[in-house]
Amino acid sequence: MRRTRVLIVDNNLIFSQALARGLNLEAGMEVVGSTGDRDEAMTMVRLLAPDVVILDADMGGAALEMAVRLRRFSPGTATVTLASGLGDEDLYMTIRAGVAAHLPKSVSLDEVASIVGRVVRGEHPITEWLRSRPKLASRLLEEFQGMSLSAGQEIESLTVPLSTRELEILEYIALGNSNKRIAGKLGVKEQSVKNYVTTILRKLSANDRAHAIFIALQRGWIQPQ
Repeated sequence: MRRTRVLIVDNNLIFSQALARGLNLEAGMEVVGSTGDRDEAMTMVRLLAPDVVILDADMGGAALEMAVRLRRFSPGTATVTLASGLGDEDLYMTIRAGVAAHLPKSVSLDEVASIVGRVVRGEHPITEWLRSRPKLASRLLEEFQGMSLSAGQEIESLTVPLSTRELEILEYIALGNSNKRIAGKLGVKEQSVKNYVTTILRKLSANDRAHAIFIALQRGWIQPQ
């Protein structure tokens, strides 16, 4: 069985070493490298092809810049950020950077390992924050609306409601579930879920899943938790 390859980018040597030791003890995981330098990290991504990069978000703008570079250079690599705090501004910038999951550094090793496993399966746990932070969701929705309006798309003119099954799938997406997991919960084929997601995005003129969630929250189709 292939192990999940993890690269740690954190300039706190003690923290990164402890995290690496712990993850290496997890079944199915292997820390292939660790560095505190973002340029070296990008070189390591090219050479080591990690499945997940755990990135120290306390590096500020440099961390988010790297997250964006990773998304463009290695779209198959998921990014998980760890930060001392989880303010709305931090989450806002992190979501915009395309990060799959964002965690406080106070989380346990088991929680980090669980999140790594989830993002490798294609989940985006970061979307779960949107349901508990409606102001953040509204702010991102406004930004997406501005993007859509500039492209000549009138979000507010949408009149076609989502079907019951489409809303159900959108609920699962908002909870960070992957297509495969949603298919298992509903007892349908994964391709069927993909088709539903495509339809949802088309009906809402949404750029991606996160955008669809923002719209549904703003319209009250799904409720913050």
